[in-house]
Amino acid sequence: MEYAEAITKSMGEKSEGTTDALAAETLLEARIMGNKVQYLHVETPITKTKAGSTVSVVKISEFDMKPKN
Repeated sequence: MEYAEAITKSMGEKSEGTTDALAAETLLEARIMGNKVQYLHVETPITKTKAGSTVSVVKISEFDMKPKN
C-alpha cells in the first residue's frame, strides 16, 4: 500500500477544495472504513479527424495493489 499512501498524500497536499484534495479525502475515509479501493489504468487513444476527434477502443486494466514478497 506504499503506492496508495504516496498518491493519497500527494493528492491531499493540493489546495483545499480541489477535486484532487476531495479524492484524497474520500480514499482516506474508504481505507479507514475498511472498504476496498480499486485502482484502474485506463488508456483512451484519441484520433483527430477533420470532423472532430474519435475514440475507438478504451483499454481498462486493474493494478495489482498487493505487496510483492
